[in-house]
Formats: sequence, C-alpha cells, structure tokens
Amino acid sequence: MSSTDHTSTSEYPLPPEAGDPETFKRRIQGESAKSVLEIGRTPAVYSYAILEALQANGYGVLSSLEAITAPKNKKFYRLLTENGFENSHSVIKYKKSYHWALQRMISDPSRSYFDMCLISANKRFESSALTATLADILIRPGGLLVMPGSNWSMQTSPYFKERPEIANDVDNDEIESRPLEVVRDTILFRLGYEIISEPNCPDVIFARKPT
Repeated sequence: MSSTDHTSTSEYPLPPEAGDPETFKRRIQGESAKSVLEIGRTPAVYSYAILEALQANGYGVLSSLEAITAPKNKKFYRLLTENGFENSHSVIKYKKSYHWALQRMISDPSRSYFDMCLISANKRFESSALTATLADILIRPGGLLVMPGSNWSMQTSPYFKERPEIANDVDNDEIESRPLEVVRDTILFRLGYEIISEPNCPDVIFARKPT
C-alpha cells in the first residue's frame, strides 16, 4: 500500500490525519503494549484502532478518559460489544477537565505506568502542552507517546474558520502555528524523547520516552 492510499477495511476507519491506517496499526501493535492510556473527551476511532491492535497481540488493556458530559459514542460502544473488546477496555470518568483527571491519576500512590499513551484531545497549545507534560509522568521509561494531527492549526481549522471572533484574542503567530509540532520541538525535546519517523503517517508524532 502506498503512502497516499489511506483506505481501510476497518469497521471504524481512521481519519486522514492518521496517514496509512495499516502502517498506523502496525506501529501500535508492534509496541506489544500491555497498558495503553488514551487522553481525550470520549472513546472513539483511535480507541477502536488500539483495541484492534491489542486483540491481534492477544493481550493488553486500553484505559480511555471519558467526559461525563460528552455524548456517548454509540458506534464505538456497539463495536466494542460486537467484537468482544469489553475485557480489554476500561473508562476513566471525569466531569470537565481531563487535565485534572490526569493530575488525580498522578497523585494516586498506587498508580501504574503506561506502556503507551495516545493524545486525541484539544490541540491548542495551552492544552496540548500541559497534556503532554502530564502524560509524560504516567508513561514508563521507554514507553511511546502518540499524537495524531501534527499538521493542525487554528488557521486551517474549520471550527475556528467558522468562529473568527475567537481569533481576535489570539496572536497571529499562534494562529499560524502547528501546536503539536511546537510541543514536539520544545517540550518533548527537552524531556529527551526520541522522535520516530514514519513516512506513511507524516502527521502523527511517535515519540519514545528515554529509558
């Protein structure tokens, strides 16, 4: 499959930002992770892709953050049940702030560390920078951090294009920036992460925590 052929036979296809879906899933599966954390508002397409990889390996559990106020993703939960993924998935509920949910996890003296963490949350810099910093504390040495959508910017976001009034209070260079790339080049660089190149998934940041 070429790097431009992003078709998938999955029941829940990955979005274009994930690049080639089979390469993405192989990268996830190749980690042989036993514990995976997904940071976002509700389990969805990336959750399903991770669960497919865990099932292919025959072990592992995905823990997904889920906002109590977020609409329940009926498709995800239907496929979860139909494919027998229930025992491989757990949910960590929170009211409003997933950052506070992460802080609660960090403060738990009995906390465990994750082999892999995928961030599918808010991509604006003030959010993604804090998310990555908190996630680092929960990832074991040598674990993998995955951040899809590194090409995202406020400038090209349909959401912000439809709401130009929000941009009035934001600096132009921030609007033009790609926040996940800034996080990669500042925060992850200073934390010593190794950035893994994956040409078939050019808009996904794969970063290895130092051992």
